[in-house]
Amino acid sequence: MARKEITISKISELLDINRDTASRKLSGKSPIYLDEAMLINKTFFPDENLPYLFIELMPNQNKDFGGGV
Repeated sequence: MARKEITISKISELLDINRDTASRKLSGKSPIYLDEAMLINKTFFPDENLPYLFIELMPNQNKDFGGGV
């Protein structure tokens, strides 16, 4: 998200949560719920599919998710 200059503060405002909570969610310390991920996707990445948000969390997968599970 840093590539698109999307800050933790912008995410926390969008999700209506505390900045620290947003930080924990983005760092993987707390879960991101499906509705939150969908809202982030729709707002900041409308031209990408939802799994695009998780590419860095899935290092063994390629962008088109054709790799093994």
